[in-house]
Amino acid sequence: MERPWAEELLKSPPVWLAQERRGAVIRRVLVPASAPDTLPLGAYDAAIDERTLIVPISHVLFRSSAIKDVAAWCRSTGCVPGNQRHIHRAAVCIPRRPQMSPQLLQDAATQRSAPRLVPFPASQKVEPRDLALAWVLLVESGMSTDEAQERRLLFAALKHTPDDPALLSALGYLEQRRGATDQARGLYRKALGLAPESIDASANLGVIEARAGHVQEAVGLWQDAFKRAPHRGSIGMNIARVYCQAGKGDEAIVYVLRVLQFSPDRGQALKMLQGLGRSPATCRP
Repeated sequence: MERPWAEELLKSPPVWLAQERRGAVIRRVLVPASAPDTLPLGAYDAAIDERTLIVPISHVLFRSSAIKDVAAWCRSTGCVPGNQRHIHRAAVCIPRRPQMSPQLLQDAATQRSAPRLVPFPASQKVEPRDLALAWVLLVESGMSTDEAQERRLLFAALKHTPDDPALLSALGYLEQRRGATDQARGLYRKALGLAPESIDASANLGVIEARAGHVQEAVGLWQDAFKRAPHRGSIGMNIARVYCQAGKGDEAIVYVLRVLQFSPDRGQALKMLQGLGRSPATCRP
């Protein structure tokens, strides 16, 4: 029996489901009604057979924050852990097969392909906006260092859609990285004028204002962003540091505890909480 929220997930499927249009057969492992807040790893065992090529699996369940020992499960099932460097901390396990040599298994687990953008069969025309934002992801994930290409594509896309908040915010971050804070500030402000809910623009503009000495304005930007995205622990830690350095330990603790609600093992938050609990309180343990 599927959970109601699982039905919503299927309406907005993850990227793996997009491979169905290429002929892939996708098996969904859903949360059973008997264990609504967890997902037994044994449920994956039943879905794996001799035809299984790859098993995407999350370390942490979004609904309950339950943590699964994926590495141990891979060892027990004979899967080879693949690349675990993903935004949502998902592991990719590659099932072992009798016909696969140990070297092939090692290559499958450790080799990294060169970054490139591959169009989907259904999309003959790539919009400038989509191409620019895809390149932004390549650079920010470390898969490419060609910031010049990122910059060219962003400017080309903005010629088509000059009032696109996502493009403006992405270009603002690029300018911020290269030290052009005035240009970045203007781009962030324009993005927020068009889309006040833009988390990245608020968070990054807050960094610029804080470094310029406009701490109160920075905290306001961060508070708004953190309220909208409480899972963004770095924003909460920025606020906590400001309060801590201002001698407002109680306010700092409030934000540290909020960060730990979503990231209970975040080292910086745990260290700051330890320091704030001392007498006298310190921002660092």
